[in-house]
Amino acid sequence: MSEYGKTGYIHVLNKPGRPFRPVSYYEISTVLSVFRQYPCNALTLESILLNRHGIKIPHNRIHKILKDYKLASDDTNKQRRRKWIKYERKHSMSLLHTDWYQIKDYRWKGKWLLVVSIP
Repeated sequence: MSEYGKTGYIHVLNKPGRPFRPVSYYEISTVLSVFRQYPCNALTLESILLNRHGIKIPHNRIHKILKDYKLASDDTNKQRRRKWIKYERKHSMSLLHTDWYQIKDYRWKGKWLLVVSIP
C-alpha cells in the first residue's frame, strides 16, 4: 500500500545536497588578508592558505567571499545553459518510477520482479 493510502499525506522530497554552512567572519578576514598579500584566483589562494597558513578553506568558498567583496566575478561562459542537458530535476531520484510484482510462475518460486523506469 502506498504512503498516501496509509497516512493521507503526499510525501515531499527534501532539498538535495549538503546543508548550507554560513561563511564565518574568521574565514572572510583570513581570505581578504591573504588576497591583499597575494592578489590571485581562488584556486591559488586555496593552496597558499593550506601550505603557508595551514588553513583548509575550499576554493568554491573562497570564490564566494571574493565575489561578495567584488574582488572576483563569474565566468560568463559557465553561466549559460548547456544544450546537452535534457532533463533537469530538483531531485535526481524524481526522474525514476519503480514498480514491483511477485511472480506467480512455479519456475520463479515466488520471486519478486522490480522494474525501474524513466518516464
